[in-house]
Formats: sequence, C-alpha cells, structure tokens
Amino acid sequence: MPTNTNMRRAKANLMKSAIHSYLKRRRYSDSEQNFKQEYVFSAHSSQQMAIMGIVDKELTPKNTFSHIANDTRQVEHQFNRLKNWIADLKADSYRYELEALLCPLFCHLYLEMLCGSHRQSASKFFERHQALFASRENSRKLLEELAAYVSNSPDVKVNTYIKSFRSAKYHLQLSLEAVTVLQRYLSEHGHLLILQTMQKWFDVEIMQSIKRDKEDDCLWQVANGYIILKRGDEKNCFMTKEEDTLKQVEDVIRTVKEKPVVNPLLLYVISNIHQDSRVSCTTIDEQVTFLGAGVNNSIKLWGLSRKMGCRAKYSSISLRTPVAPLASETEILCPEKHAITLYGHAGPVQDIAFIPRATSPGVLVSVSQDATMRSWRLDSYECAASYRGHNHEIWCLDVSSLGLFVATGSRDRTARIWSLDRNFPLRTCAGHHLDVECIKFHPNNLYFATGSADKTVKMWSVNDARLLRLFFGHTSAIQALGFSPNGKFLASADEDRIKIWDLAAGKLYKEFAGHTGSVLSLAWDKTNEYLSSCSSDGSVRLWTTQDQGDSSENPPPNLLRTYSVGSGVLSVQYSISNTWFV
Repeated sequence: MPTNTNMRRAKANLMKSAIHSYLKRRRYSDSEQNFKQEYVFSAHSSQQMAIMGIVDKELTPKNTFSHIANDTRQVEHQFNRLKNWIADLKADSYRYELEALLCPLFCHLYLEMLCGSHRQSASKFFERHQALFASRENSRKLLEELAAYVSNSPDVKVNTYIKSFRSAKYHLQLSLEAVTVLQRYLSEHGHLLILQTMQKWFDVEIMQSIKRDKEDDCLWQVANGYIILKRGDEKNCFMTKEEDTLKQVEDVIRTVKEKPVVNPLLLYVISNIHQDSRVSCTTIDEQVTFLGAGVNNSIKLWGLSRKMGCRAKYSSISLRTPVAPLASETEILCPEKHAITLYGHAGPVQDIAFIPRATSPGVLVSVSQDATMRSWRLDSYECAASYRGHNHEIWCLDVSSLGLFVATGSRDRTARIWSLDRNFPLRTCAGHHLDVECIKFHPNNLYFATGSADKTVKMWSVNDARLLRLFFGHTSAIQALGFSPNGKFLASADEDRIKIWDLAAGKLYKEFAGHTGSVLSLAWDKTNEYLSSCSSDGSVRLWTTQDQGDSSENPPPNLLRTYSVGSGVLSVQYSISNTWFV
C-alpha cells in the first residue's frame, strides 16, 4: 500500500510539473502561486462557513455570464425601448413605480459593458443617458462616482463605492400589477439582456399594498454593502400592518359578495368558406395545436400554435420502384393561413375528435353520413383505417380520456364502442327509440351517456353494455352532453334548456334556461363549479352550479356571463390549464 501511495504521489507531481511548465511557457506568471494556494485551507469555523454561505446565496450567482460582452448595440436598443415604454404608460401608478428601475438598471448595464472590455461603447452609452438621472438628488452620488472614477474594467473592482453597489442585489419593491405589466412587456419583446441583468442584479419584492404617489420619488443609497430602497416617508408609502390586515379582510368580503371572476373567452371563427360548403362540427386538441372542422365530405385542419407539415406530393405506399421517403414536418411547411384538407368520406362529416396524445403521432377520428368512422394520422395526414358497423348515418362520437375507446351514436338507434386496433365494434348498446344524437364518456372511462331524439338520456356500462341510468324530463331532442370532471354530475341540453343530473341519486339537480336556440355544446371547468354552453343563437353562456337564489329572476342568478358572437357557435371547451375556454 505505501508503494502504491508513493507511485500515485509521484504521478501527481509529474502531472503538476508538466502543467506548470506549460503555463509558464504561455506566460501565466501567477500559475505557481495558484498551485500553492490550492493546498492552503481557510481556518473558518462551521458557524462562519454557514454565514458565508447565506451571504453568497443573497449575492449574484457566481456561474452567470453576460451576453453584453458579445453585442453592445442591443444594450442601447433594449434600454431605449424600455425607457420609452415606461414613459408612454397610460397608468401613472405603474409608470412612477417602474421609473425607479431605470437608474440602477442603467448603472449595471454600464458596468457590465466595462467588464466586457467595451470601454468606448460604454462611455457613449453613459454620456447619452446620464442626463436622464442627473437631476435626481438621490442618484447623483452614484453617477458622479461612475463618471469620475470608473472608466474601465479594473476600476470596477477597485472602487470601494462601486464594489459596495455590486456586492448585493438591488432590492426593489413593486406592486403586483407593475410586475405583471413589466413581465408581459419583456416576454413579448424578447429583451434578453434586460431580463438577464434583472435576474442577476435585482431582487424584486412584490408588495400587495403600495400606495402610489407621484411625489414619492424613489430614494436609494449604498450602505455597508446593502442596497436600501425608500419611497419618501415610509408611513406615506406603505400601509401599516393594521391597515393592510383591514384591507385584506375588506377584499375577502367584497370577493364573497361579488360574482366570481370568469375565465376569458378565446374565439376561433372559420370564415371564407365556399358558399356551397357547410361547417357541421369543430374541435380543438388538448395541446391547442390543431383546429379541426368538418366541411361537407372533408375535414380541414389548421395549425394554431405552429406551422403544420404539408401533405407530401408522392404516395407513402411502398412500391417496387424506389421513391423518396415521406418528408418530415420540419422539411415541408404549409403557411399558417392555409388548411390541410382530408378526403375520404363519401357523405357529410358529422363529428370529429382528437385522440389524447400520450405518444406521437397524433390521431384524429371522424364519423359521417356514409355510416363509417375513419381514423387519420396527423403526421402524414392520411387515413389510417375505416370502421364499419352501423347500418345508417353516424351523428356523433366521443373519445375516452385515456384514448382507449371511441363511442359513436347513429340513426340506427344504437351506440357502439370501438377500439382503433379493431375494425369492428366491441360493444353495441340498443334501447333508444329514435336517433342517438350525442354521446359522452364518463371521466373514469367505465361508463358513457347517450342523448337521443326520443328526449331521454341513458347511461351505459362500457364493460357489458348494460343500461345503468335513465333520465327523462326534456321536452325536445337531446343536443349535447357533458360530465363534470369529478364524475358526480351529468349536464344535458335540448333546444333551449340545460339540465344537470345527480348521478348518485339519479334525479334532477338543477335546470338552466336562457338560450333562444339549440344548445350545441357543453363544457365543465376543472373545478366542477362552472358550466359553459354555446348555441345556434350566436351566444356563449357561462353558468355557476352553486346556489345563487331564486331561479325565476331575470336574468337567472346562475348565469354569470353571456358572450354574444353574432353567428352560431358549434363547440365550446376549456383549455387544459383551465385558464380560458374556446
């Protein structure tokens, strides 16, 4: 063992000697000193080491680098745009808060340019903008220090005042609204240098109760290595603890009294369709990547978040004669304004749905009056399979949340369960006296519901096609269905009314009225509290399922919001993040 230790030590010394010799040839004069320092251990106690670690954590990260060293023109461009944007803000309250950001940001950008060895560009940048802050008493000291004593990279490391300024992050207190508008601006315009500088040198604290005042100029100073930010008299700037608590209580009371905040509506309108064409159905996939629509005998697809790959001009079927491989999505791109058209059905397309994409590629399924269901690959936009089993036109379909089963409803008064790897139905549910107009899977994928022109709603078992529940009370054909995400309620809609059924009790829970046309689609939000509906009357309505008072009031107390579109709305659904609905 001693022999092996000596051999390893000799090998390490030989390697160190070779490295030292190389560094010496390259004129790295301090290389020997660095090697000696490697074996000098600091005599700090564990408590001192812990304190130093806390201090280092509060300082700027050591493993960051600056893009300013590569492009100084962008500094001028981005700072000018930010300065002009703040000056043009219509809300005075935001402008006064964000103006406090400009001076320290200007100083840090100037110092970063000096550290990047861009002395000439930094000097021009400083001369061009220092007049903007020279009139402020609170920032004059730092600007004078920068102008008189800091003109190159070594000065930044030597000057005591600047070292104190750079030794800690600049602590800035802003309201939530000001931070929100600033984040939106920086993300929309892609100001990476500003974002990086703020992340590296700023510590922004969000204050919920800042009292904004035009006369409250932002005062700041460097003291003992810390940045102290003030806004005039602190009593005039921030609420006291008692005032803040009282305001929070008042906000809670006001929130309880007021109606809940509704999610924004994102509306997609399909226009410029040929005069002889008719849009019969629409849907959007969960990732909001594709918008699909059934137009006569075809299906049209639009890319929403990215460009789609175009259909290749040659066949993907393997032939004896060698052909070029199918072009990938990144090789052939269609303009976003153009749609991909899928042909194959011999009758009008009645309903379409996207299979949840656990893996690529995505799949779209469609049903038509030609009594067939088809599946389409979204990577090549080709028909993958055709499924036959119904005897008459197919009116509706739905896909289970896991993508394992597809349910269809037809004019032959039956509902059928399919698996895409079989071209025949797995289950057939018969019992309605008229056409099955709509169909929907339960969130647990064990049940599904059907709505029929016979004015009844039935719930079936997926495993054995057994009838589990029968709901009746509608006065016209059922047009739309929707299960709540928790699986406790089922919403059904006819010509102008919506009924919510309690599945456990098997009886009516609530009834909404307000639409003047057929309700075409229903969608629950992820909290199970709100139900949205769209109708041929050109409106989208948002309802709350919580008790709100007398249902005979006008407008109904459960109706939170009505969006008037002007033309019939075919479908409505919530985004996967539950932040808006379409």
